[in-house]
Amino acid sequence: MLSFSLRVLVCRLSWMKMCDDRAPAVGCQPPDLSLIERFVDQMVNIAAHHSMDGWLINIENEIQYDQIDNLVIFVRLLTEKMHRMIPGSQVIWYDSVTVNGDLTWQNELNDLNSIFFDECDAIFLNYTWTNEKLVNSAINSGTRLHDVFVGIDVFGRGMIGGGGYNTKEALALARKAQLSIALFAPGWVYEVNGSREFDANEESVFRFWYYLRPYLPMHVSCSLPLSSTFCQGWGKRTYMHGQAVSNDPWSNLSMQQPQPTLTHSEMGYNPHQQYKWLHLEDGFLGGGSMRFVGRLPNSGSPLTYR
Repeated sequence: MLSFSLRVLVCRLSWMKMCDDRAPAVGCQPPDLSLIERFVDQMVNIAAHHSMDGWLINIENEIQYDQIDNLVIFVRLLTEKMHRMIPGSQVIWYDSVTVNGDLTWQNELNDLNSIFFDECDAIFLNYTWTNEKLVNSAINSGTRLHDVFVGIDVFGRGMIGGGGYNTKEALALARKAQLSIALFAPGWVYEVNGSREFDANEESVFRFWYYLRPYLPMHVSCSLPLSSTFCQGWGKRTYMHGQAVSNDPWSNLSMQQPQPTLTHSEMGYNPHQQYKWLHLEDGFLGGGSMRFVGRLPNSGSPLTYR
């Protein structure tokens, strides 16, 4: 699953505004290629400046039919120029506007949205899909099976399985169809259980991700050396070289460091056991540290964290 730093909304009014700025006296005409290129260049510059992974194009309004060709050109140029400027970047189309300009979510890859899929790296399907639509998407993707991201809303709005701790049902179907996954709102655990004591939700977070483990392969570091103070990008105070230098609470996700993922079967989720990994009362750098609580196996076999 990819994480994108920013989304862009391209709508009919945007095209009209650019057209009006260019030739207000003659009325609105379709923008020429140079105008689209200028817009794309600025988007690429923004992505490069902020070290973004790419763009998710989500258009939540209707588009005039005579502007669809311009929209296709925009998606194609953005994808091409992003690849040249930022190797490995991706442009993903969200399943919303169709080739006819209608705002009609398809919940599958089909003839109404494939024209955009063909011009970029992937498509992010809307959330109210069915198993039949997943099968259709897999067939219609041809050789690009993994470029179809199945949208899964953890809040469960219109979702198979109802979301929450049962999100695993939707993931299982997506994986059965051999499609990729776009997991929306995994912060559900914190939002539902409350944020007054943020670290008190840790057991719930562990439970949520533990259920999804069979469907989400881990991405591990492939190079050494690797170091981490296990800071999660927030804390009740700030630590520097093992000393508290500020007692004020803070949040800065750019300070987040690699976190462990429990992989040993003997330490799997147990609803009767308390899990407490994050330790905010002490730390070396950032907002806290990691504390191990639990019973180690007596077999002498190694305990592995990744």
